[in-house]
Amino acid sequence: MKKQKIQMLVLLAILVVLAAGFLGIRQYNQMQSEEPQEETGITVVDIAVEDIVRFSYDYEDVTYTFEKEEDTWYAAEDHSLNLVQTSVNSMITDVAPFIAEQVIENVTDMSQYGLAQPARTISFETVSESYIFYVGDFNDVSSVYYLCRPSETTVYVVPALTVNRFNRTLEELVEEEESTETATETSETEETVAETETAAETQETAAELEE
Repeated sequence: MKKQKIQMLVLLAILVVLAAGFLGIRQYNQMQSEEPQEETGITVVDIAVEDIVRFSYDYEDVTYTFEKEEDTWYAAEDHSLNLVQTSVNSMITDVAPFIAEQVIENVTDMSQYGLAQPARTISFETVSESYIFYVGDFNDVSSVYYLCRPSETTVYVVPALTVNRFNRTLEELVEEEESTETATETSETEETVAETETAAETQETAAELEE
């Protein structure tokens, strides 16, 4: 009988411990859910899109440069081109601010990230600062690119979209407009057709009157 009482007391003690543990875990989870969640990513360059006044990038062995004047973007080599402003702005969305998913410091062999001889460069400027990033290999497993800055041993891991936004030629950014010559030719063609139709109608009317 005494042995059974001891077993009962032991079981009761175990239940008390389990209940206390359950309540503790529940309270901890509740506190965690109430705490503000930290933003993912590491801010490398803390600027806004509006701060950028000039940027350039390499794509398909061609370097494209754009500069802003009074909130309007122009191709640096030809200001007469009418660019799609929203498309130009969208390219620099992911570099202002520039946020990396991961930062790898003190890299001794940059070639393992394709950064010993990078094929592409992305640069952007504010009124007072300029930033240059070299683009290395693309990791198709995690869908990220490896980037670095000149004379640094730090590698920045960024989403593929950060680099892919710059996969555009100048022609793709120019608004399509009907040229004056094309418009003139179209107008002349329409006038010729109208004159032909009018002449045919006149001949048909004259023939009917003769009958």
